[in-house]
Amino acid sequence: MNEGEALSNLADRLETLFSDGGARVLQEAGAPDWEAFARLIPVTAHSDDAATLVLRLRDMLSSKGQFRAAAALTRGILARLQAAGDVKPSLQADVRGLLGWLMWCDGRREEGARLMGRALDVLKSEPEVWAARIGALSAQLALARVRSKRWGDAEALLRAAVDASRSHAPDTTAVLSAQLAEALVQQGRLGDACGPAREAWALQLDQEGPDATSTVVRARVYGKLLIRTGRHAQAIAPLQQVYQSLGAGRGEATADAAFDLGVTLDKAGQPEAALRL
Repeated sequence: MNEGEALSNLADRLETLFSDGGARVLQEAGAPDWEAFARLIPVTAHSDDAATLVLRLRDMLSSKGQFRAAAALTRGILARLQAAGDVKPSLQADVRGLLGWLMWCDGRREEGARLMGRALDVLKSEPEVWAARIGALSAQLALARVRSKRWGDAEALLRAAVDASRSHAPDTTAVLSAQLAEALVQQGRLGDACGPAREAWALQLDQEGPDATSTVVRARVYGKLLIRTGRHAQAIAPLQQVYQSLGAGRGEATADAAFDLGVTLDKAGQPEAALRL
């Protein structure tokens, strides 16, 4: 079989997955035909079954930022699941949540957020089965709420995402905790923000060390929150880490860190230590 025949055969296999030959998928994706998709699939994957190939295509397109085409394929997958009649609602919801995220990334934000919200409601009915997915979807929907400045909604979603991440994706907990702290700050709840800000700093420190830029940022945010809430003694440790990590020769950044630490030491009853900076 030559290359042209192989592509044609592959396109036929993809087309037969959908009741309408995939016409709606192609229309939404803006693709002329299934051969256009078939060309994207590595030859080594041609022997996979058609359903697996569609999943490969979707993930490939998504990774390349081609969210409209990836969403079109996901919508087609969801339609097949719904037509099957015997697929659990939670599995359909998982796919619907992914469709919502892809649509949101494509700029169709209102509809994408709505689909993610619907999916999350269904997945929450089986928390023991979908804990990891609930966490990931909560984080994605939280981002949508942050962009809309709906800080209260974002807070609830981020709390769920942080809780899930501790067990299922610990490498994301620091970022999510930092986002939760920001959502609380935006609501004027500085005291409540200190807890997640401290967790974000501690985790980043453990994961990347004191001199990583992300660790310095987390330490500074936490320290300044403690200052703003009058907890100067507690603020010394994170601000000292910022000052030491920046070191000498960093110009204005070092000067700012020294100033913050000096003021904090003075207010914490350590004026002599402040003068030594």
